[in-house]
Amino acid sequence: MTVPLFTSLPARLRGEPINASSATSLQRVLVETWRDAGFTPVSINTAIEHKHHPRLRDGITSFGVQAVDVVRPAAMGSVFFTQRKNHLCSFREFLTAIHEHSPTGSVAIVNADIGLLPSVRWHHVSRATAAEGFCMGQRLDVDIVPNGGELPLGVMDLHGFDFLAFSSEVIPAILDLLPEVLSFGMPWWDHYLPLSLLVIGLRPRLVCPGSLWHVAHTDRWSMGRYTQSGLSAARQFAASLRRAPDTAASRAWLQLYARRFGLAAALSRQDRLVRRLIAASAAPDFAIRSRLGVLAGGNVSLLLQAAAAGNCQA
Repeated sequence: MTVPLFTSLPARLRGEPINASSATSLQRVLVETWRDAGFTPVSINTAIEHKHHPRLRDGITSFGVQAVDVVRPAAMGSVFFTQRKNHLCSFREFLTAIHEHSPTGSVAIVNADIGLLPSVRWHHVSRATAAEGFCMGQRLDVDIVPNGGELPLGVMDLHGFDFLAFSSEVIPAILDLLPEVLSFGMPWWDHYLPLSLLVIGLRPRLVCPGSLWHVAHTDRWSMGRYTQSGLSAARQFAASLRRAPDTAASRAWLQLYARRFGLAAALSRQDRLVRRLIAASAAPDFAIRSRLGVLAGGNVSLLLQAAAAGNCQA
């Protein structure tokens, strides 16, 4: 028995050599680390993406990875074509496809550019998720691919969680909580998925620090997109939590959100003006981005504190 590990392999599969003497692609090495840790990798991509990149399926299956298609209604496809030229899955589509593939048992999600050390074992994940918990992991940014199972040297990325594992049975309960604007592989999903799991009462557990590694590269998204999608995601998540049953986790997050964006929390006239401009979608990106940065830090802190509390109780 293994745990299915879901990702979305990119249309341009990463074929850059590891070094001058090796023709093995970095993506192939990453996939092998997932398999070595005991997971069964599955790539979820939209049918539109496959249509526009006819060699994608062959690339996915050449790694021994199962390819799962997300088929959208024709009307939705035309909308996504204009809004998302790279045809990434919306996060709700991504999770729905996971639930359809594996409706019961533990499932895991990883960004396609993340490698796993063998310390991230499927049976550890399975035990944690069976006990009404979920696992989350932060990556190390490294310059070169680690050797074997050695703990790599790098800088811990504190901005989100590139690996998550939980029970597939909880997916229907979180779909309505998740912001519609989220897409897998783009910023912010790695905040709002674990926050949603926390809100419905699951207990977070951190995988062994240093177990996830990531060869540093330039960002594949723009700061403008980061800012606008981040603001939309925060607004949508706040609206979802206000409609959902009240929990301690939802109250804590709504307080974080209000401190940065709520009019009642304004500290001065100037601050109130900025908040009004943001509410009216008239504020410059830099004013929004600074507040989103503080909110992002609060998101991660809230999740790490919950994980630490769980470890203390254990």
